[in-house]
Amino acid sequence: KDIEKILDDKMDIEERIKLSGAKRLCLHSYRLKFNYNGENFDIFSKKGMEKILAAF
Repeated sequence: KDIEKILDDKMDIEERIKLSGAKRLCLHSYRLKFNYNGENFDIFSKKGMEKILAAF
């Protein structure tokens, strides 16, 4: 339910800081794939990918 409040922009900044320690939602992953309200999301970052791929 907390994630839904964040994604629906119904959580104020103070509540978000208490919950996560951050003012905004941060992506600390190469890829984030999920379904929300019947809609599929597939978010991935190309930033820093050369370092990730070099590790393999």
